[in-house]
Amino acid sequence: MIRRSLQVQLTLLYAVPFMITGALLLSVPLFGISNTSPANGLQPRPEVETGSDRVLGLTVAAYAVMVVVSLCLGWFIAGRFLRPLRRSIEAQQNFVANASHELRTPLTAERALLQVALSDPDADAATLRSVCEEVLELGRHQESLIAALMALADGERGTRLRVHLDVKETTARVLDRADPRGLTVDRRLEPGPVTGDPRQLESLITNLVENALRYNVPGGYVTVTTGQRDGKTVVTVVNSGPVVPPDQVKRLFEPFARLTGERLNTEGHGLGLAIVQAIADAHQARITARARPEGGLDVTVTF
Repeated sequence: MIRRSLQVQLTLLYAVPFMITGALLLSVPLFGISNTSPANGLQPRPEVETGSDRVLGLTVAAYAVMVVVSLCLGWFIAGRFLRPLRRSIEAQQNFVANASHELRTPLTAERALLQVALSDPDADAATLRSVCEEVLELGRHQESLIAALMALADGERGTRLRVHLDVKETTARVLDRADPRGLTVDRRLEPGPVTGDPRQLESLITNLVENALRYNVPGGYVTVTTGQRDGKTVVTVVNSGPVVPPDQVKRLFEPFARLTGERLNTEGHGLGLAIVQAIADAHQARITARARPEGGLDVTVTF
């Protein structure tokens, strides 16, 4: 209802200039109609009066048509203007619904664990300690999810800080901190200058690497490449892993996206690649993602 009211207001706002312009143009013929009497005192000929009435009638009809056309154009332009806003509102509504669900799930699990432990009269110290450890693990998951939500919101707000840096150095720091999880990590790092927010760019590379490590297979590998290609700085992360249907790749960059209804790995929170997309958009970077036939992804960020 609010959006329809806003579209009506914008329609009137856009239609009024059309109406004013049309009124000025259509009033020109009326200026040509002379209402003065002839100098010799004779009455004007009837055909002259009839012609003037015809011009006046046509002008009024044209003005009515122009009002209708102006309203239609205003409605069309207002709809085009509000279309991205509608998509943004719908995306935000879906995001809030998904986020509330994701945050509610561990809370429900924590409550269930505590209720079961408290309702068991035979619970001993070992049982209560086990329950506390599970609750702490759920709490750590919540902390990770909240941190990811904040990173996503930070990326969507855009970047205010722009400094010159080298993605080679940033990527090296990320890889030094990363847990390889028994996988083979191949570094192919060459200098690549970028202008942007150092903290956000480090978050982008961190989430790319963590995504490649988490969604992998035992004994798999991750290859990280930085450098320049065709005069542009690129960061590429290639990993082995489960086979991803090509038509599902784009969905993986949406918040809380599921692959065929379920996550590939329950450890993740479904926001890593969404954060990468938000930060790339904030830095006017382009993401190219391809599903590898043998499994895994090939993701390239071009600055």
